[in-house]
Amino acid sequence: MNAHFALLALPLPLFSEFSYLIPTSLAGKIQVGSLVEVEFKNRRLLGWVVALQEESPPGLEIKEILRLAPVAPLGAGGLLWTKILSQLYLTPWGMMLSFFTPALLPSFWDSAGKRVFPGSHVEASEESFSIPPQGMNFFVFQEKFGRKKKKWEKLIKNGVLRREEETLEVAETTYPRKDSGWWSIATRKERESFLLSFVEKMQEENRKALLVFPDFRALDYFTSFVENQFPQLRVIKYDSRLASRRRFLAYKLAEEGDFDLILGTRGSRFLPARDLYYHVVFDPEDKGHYSDRPPFHDTFRLLHEKVKIKGGSLEVVGITPSLSMYHFLSTQEFRKRDFPVLSRASAPPVNLISYEKKWGSSLTFSVRKAILQVLNEKGRVLIWVQKRGYTPALGCRDCGFYYVCPHCGVAFRYYKETRSLICPLCGKKEEIDLFCPRCGGVWLEGWGEGVEKVGEEMKKAFSHQQVVVIDSEKEGEAEEPLSSSILVGTSLLLREEILQGASLLVIWSLEDWLYLPDINAKEEFYLSLQRIQALLGLASPVPPRIFIQGRKGMEKEMSQFLQPPRDFYPPLLEKRKILGYPPYEVLARVVKRYRNRGKDELVLRKLKSSLEEKGIEVGGPFPAQGRKWGEESEEITIHYTRERAEEVFNVVSQFFSREGKRKGEWRIEVEF
Repeated sequence: MNAHFALLALPLPLFSEFSYLIPTSLAGKIQVGSLVEVEFKNRRLLGWVVALQEESPPGLEIKEILRLAPVAPLGAGGLLWTKILSQLYLTPWGMMLSFFTPALLPSFWDSAGKRVFPGSHVEASEESFSIPPQGMNFFVFQEKFGRKKKKWEKLIKNGVLRREEETLEVAETTYPRKDSGWWSIATRKERESFLLSFVEKMQEENRKALLVFPDFRALDYFTSFVENQFPQLRVIKYDSRLASRRRFLAYKLAEEGDFDLILGTRGSRFLPARDLYYHVVFDPEDKGHYSDRPPFHDTFRLLHEKVKIKGGSLEVVGITPSLSMYHFLSTQEFRKRDFPVLSRASAPPVNLISYEKKWGSSLTFSVRKAILQVLNEKGRVLIWVQKRGYTPALGCRDCGFYYVCPHCGVAFRYYKETRSLICPLCGKKEEIDLFCPRCGGVWLEGWGEGVEKVGEEMKKAFSHQQVVVIDSEKEGEAEEPLSSSILVGTSLLLREEILQGASLLVIWSLEDWLYLPDINAKEEFYLSLQRIQALLGLASPVPPRIFIQGRKGMEKEMSQFLQPPRDFYPPLLEKRKILGYPPYEVLARVVKRYRNRGKDELVLRKLKSSLEEKGIEVGGPFPAQGRKWGEESEEITIHYTRERAEEVFNVVSQFFSREGKRKGEWRIEVEF
């Protein structure tokens, strides 16, 4: 086809692609999958070519492509992968492709667009650059041997080196075999043993692998371990801490296949890794694997879709399978892998301690006694609290008034140390009044207990002990907590290095965990409890115990969390099947932030009507609790089978293309 125009997917919140003229200087160089720079409304953007056209759309003034980016084009498999992700997450194709776009600083363009080869007069130089016969990208060459422009120009002039324009070709490998497995491996030592055997197998098969970790701490530890055990391997370490130049170097090394192993956090899954066969995800349920901006995708789902399209192997390493993984194991989509774990003591017993007053959640006598016993034996105590801050609500004792976020409709969380009110959903902050805004009373008090308040109570009850409160990632990274007698904190306590040295763990209030509105709350609590039982007290001199404080009558509810996955998950899966929830159907939430409440509700109803015309189940509009929005909003929920994902995407994209997003802000969250 004699193409004169290219259809581009640009990183814009618009459900459409845009046509651009291919200039004569780039004719024959631009292909489907190329990354190019264009002008869009007085901005320069990088966009991916998703199709070539012989003719331009009628009635439009077409701009020219400015230049071709010095990166290899995405192959057909890569484009298909991003297209399917776009449809599943109901997000514009260009926005999904933006995650795959490298950060190209102006200084990178020239050197990354050149390739250097050994010259015809290598013997004339005393230096050896170890350049392979196929050459090396000039940007990579400079990063390896130094950015010495005058020196390299002299060597090129003398024929020691030869430099040419880089030929950008698709470097994509697909594998006919698709293999997926689940590994139940808990401790760090066991995972070291797993990595030793895995890397040896990978080397025997002459395969390459990507290992994705949920946080920097795990990434740094296991990168150091692998590099020490296998110093001959070419290892790329990739995470958000890298400066732009080092990040682009990792991108080019992955693109050329100049690696054996890639170890990284969630951003590493977008690297254009050549000849990559194995994909290994550690602890996929960890929140570090989830994107903090739309479309809120996660590592496991993205790589699962990739292996379906491009083949290879997806291996998942965790402690206890999540509900979705249990479903995949039941349907044989994943296979359980056997690994010889180290000898481990039996799981510590779990004791439910009833509150001594009906609605109280203060320290009970039984728990206080157990803490004193552990402290006398020089052990360490962990207190796990669900709520951050001092109290979940602050109000007036006289009239019952309490502070509520005007946008989200939930109580402000009170932080005593900073004397601030913060909404747990949208992050809005407000100041505390001197007197009750409703009755003028002076008796403002908190309702419920957050980690700050529990820490304060523990410091009073055990004044001769070192009590440390962990309420943020920054505090959690400090060394001091590991030497403390009592640690009070949120889920940051559940790190292996903290759990393994503890003799007692107290879950402060069972109902705080079980009565959360999130549909996944029970599963998350179950996985956390399984983690605690597997890792608690591994290096403790005192036999570990787990105490859970809860109201009387909660014994039956507590007992379900002590069941193995084969007993715990089937009732939850049956309920989800009846409701049409994942993993059986896709659940999408389309949230609209108000500008004009009446008009905005009509817009939501238009979208609902468009979907229902296609026979797609839609609920709402309902009042919505937006994620960090700070405005009132409404939402509709869409239930549909995976097979109808493309159809739903077409309806939603056509709706937004017709209505436009100018009538307010939208947020789409998808679970499947």
